[in-house]
Amino acid sequence: MSTGGPAAVTAAAVAAWADAAVRALQGLCAELDAMNVFPVADSDTGSNMLHTFTAARDALLAADDRARESVGTALATMAHAAVSAARGNSGVILSQFVHGLAEACGDRPELDASGLAKAFENADSAAASAVVRPVEGTMLSVL
Repeated sequence: MSTGGPAAVTAAAVAAWADAAVRALQGLCAELDAMNVFPVADSDTGSNMLHTFTAARDALLAADDRARESVGTALATMAHAAVSAARGNSGVILSQFVHGLAEACGDRPELDASGLAKAFENADSAAASAVVRPVEGTMLSVL
């Protein structure tokens, strides 16, 4: 019976989020590329984020059922793929963000609101630690 509280984050929710994130990045890729000015104005931020996160999403979709049994294993599957596929600074930062989420979840089957908040805090720290000299005005500011 539902208590009316917020729903838990499950592995299925992670898969839905990953798919929605890839679709959003596909739609915003050109805009993100155009905004890219730091550390080098090479217009690839959106492309690198899309490549990195698509690999993470695809790894989860291709994984066996065990990888989708818990929020922790789903995120760990995504993190491994994101780290392996990361391109450019934005891809590395994004991969470390996903890694931080996975690390905070461990093998938990689902997350409540408090667990999700802690996972985001850990992900933020992991992403920031991936950069030698974090600078305001980059994607780290958004995280």
